[in-house]
Amino acid sequence: MAATKVIAPTRTVTVAVTGAQADPPGPVRANLERWLTTFDRACRNAGAGFAVHHGGAAGIDEYATWVCDRLNIRCTAVPADHHGGHFARNRWLVDEADVVFAAPSHPIPRLGGTWYTIDYAISTVTPYRLFLPDGRVALDWVDPNDPPGWS
Repeated sequence: MAATKVIAPTRTVTVAVTGAQADPPGPVRANLERWLTTFDRACRNAGAGFAVHHGGAAGIDEYATWVCDRLNIRCTAVPADHHGGHFARNRWLVDEADVVFAAPSHPIPRLGGTWYTIDYAISTVTPYRLFLPDGRVALDWVDPNDPPGWS
């Protein structure tokens, strides 16, 4: 069994946000805000820092910035040209993250940056939360043929 990343309570916990560039639907917005608030509160209670990184695109990245500004969470946009293109940047986001929050536009794995990033998170055993347009949240979903644990 592969080792998972361990979050130490005295350092900064980083969440990478990735997702469709379309305006996220209401359930996705609500889930992203709920999970960012929960992580921020848990980190503050543990004496750890909390930060969010994303690609700086339209859609979910913009919404993550808005939530972080409102909650006073450190948020950094990481442009693709700083890391050799979109896929290289997305790998960097996962490599630097303790957990990935992903909001694909479709619940079935497809080609594209969001599903590429989710697949990379799985391959690196990085925990993730998958926010689907209908409001379901998958926790560390690995096999699309095996229904995930929905919250």
